[in-house]
Amino acid sequence: MPDYNDSFSDEYLQTKYAEVHYRLHAGTGKKIIFLHGLSGSTRVWARLVADLEDDIEIYLFDLIGHGKTSAIEGGYNIDMQVLMLEEAIRKLDMGAPFVFGHSYGGWVAALYAVRNNWYSGLILEDSAGLDEYMTEIASGRDPAVNKEELVRASRILGSDKAVVDSFLESLTSAETLDSRSLAMIKKPTAIIWGSEDRRIPLEYGRLFSERIPESRLYVINGAGHSPHYTNHKEVAEVLAEFLSGVG
Repeated sequence: MPDYNDSFSDEYLQTKYAEVHYRLHAGTGKKIIFLHGLSGSTRVWARLVADLEDDIEIYLFDLIGHGKTSAIEGGYNIDMQVLMLEEAIRKLDMGAPFVFGHSYGGWVAALYAVRNNWYSGLILEDSAGLDEYMTEIASGRDPAVNKEELVRASRILGSDKAVVDSFLESLTSAETLDSRSLAMIKKPTAIIWGSEDRRIPLEYGRLFSERIPESRLYVINGAGHSPHYTNHKEVAEVLAEFLSGVG
């Protein structure tokens, strides 16, 4: 099983937007890109990767402005994250990898899938970006999903001002995921959601599942917003089942 500290190498790729840091576990099997959530880094996947098969080729990306990936002077937005991902997949000559995104990273992954066919399957875990969810945050109507709480949590996790400001800007100016765009995702999709997620409640996971044609919803009972950390063995089992059924 891959070990985050011993089985991965640190790699860097220069893109138009930033010098991107990623950790690579080389393998002979299917390729998976993992995209963390707001304020995260490659390290958030340490528990999950230890439960994956050793032959999987794993790419753990630090998104722009996170971890060891440089920030952009003047800020960045969700569109830049997607464009960076497109460039990275092309330059690394991955073919058609699987793309796994959590929360903010799920938003990046889903937008990538809306715009591209160069992937084999999509995995969204407690994903942000849904039109209704982003509207609720911006309006502050729902205390369970308000921007003040998200900003507070981000600062506790050590995010610098650029990360928080870029996220706040995305609330009003970014491309969100509505029924029409999600219907454009044609590849197999696994939607993983914690039953007790209070940051992005399960109702949004059900909306993703209803709107993405080739999707299946997996509910992780008892888990909150980050099942890959709290319930990593269950998430690994879901991922193994999903991968075995695709290609």
